[in-house]
Amino acid sequence: HREGNLVRGGERKAFAGNICQVLLMVLLVILISLGNLVSLLVFFRIRQFRTSQGYLRASLALADLAVGLLGVPYSIYREVSQLAYGAGEEIHLFEKPACFVSGVVFASCTFVSISTILLLSVERSVAVLKPLHRKVVITKRRTVGLILASWAVSFCMALIPLLSSPNISLQYNSCSKMCNYAFTEDKLTTSHWNIMLLYPIFDFSVLSGAFIVNAVTFLAIHRYCKKRKQLGTYMQHSVCVCVCVCVRERERERERERKRGRAGEREMGCSQVRTLRDLPVG
Repeated sequence: HREGNLVRGGERKAFAGNICQVLLMVLLVILISLGNLVSLLVFFRIRQFRTSQGYLRASLALADLAVGLLGVPYSIYREVSQLAYGAGEEIHLFEKPACFVSGVVFASCTFVSISTILLLSVERSVAVLKPLHRKVVITKRRTVGLILASWAVSFCMALIPLLSSPNISLQYNSCSKMCNYAFTEDKLTTSHWNIMLLYPIFDFSVLSGAFIVNAVTFLAIHRYCKKRKQLGTYMQHSVCVCVCVCVRERERERERERKRGRAGEREMGCSQVRTLRDLPVG
């Protein structure tokens, strides 16, 4: 009887944990959708935000919105189905294409987000290091072209494993709560693993490039701040020297005026004495 109660208690805790996970996923969809919709509305409604940086941010918001509307809802559906019918429920016909769409969208939008972070880093680096050439180097046309290229390359990379081998497919993983790339049982080969290694290599290369660009930018900002601080110290010292020189010159000028005043008084006294001497005696 005690063992049965323990099993039931464990099942209830697991069920409550799954309910909390589903609620968190629903909240995540709401937050992702609202936040990115607001960003896109601001971009389309206000012209001041339609800059090169604004286009990149809009691309990043669109990728996140696609994940929130096409990727996470399928995971919620699978989790709710497992809670309602158990882990051994039958797979319906529409679930395979839905899992295909969800997995491809999630993978491609992840690549778009990573590449957009690199483009944002490059844009900020050019704005900091070459502020006078920024408008010439970074134009809206080039930015839109790079954004379209990143989306095209990302979707191609998401489809390469599925098109390269029939032994690779997208399957829902209850651990990651997503549709991930999976191999057919007993059909793992070295070439297929090499194809799958393309993803970590791409992620590592792009993120390393973004890190290097940001590091160079921060070093340039640090040098500029250091030079500005040194220039400020030099200017303060120069101002102090100029003030001291001006004060000394002012004091010397006052001393000269005092000496001139005394000399004038002496001359006036001598002239008065001479005038008295020259007066006729009565």
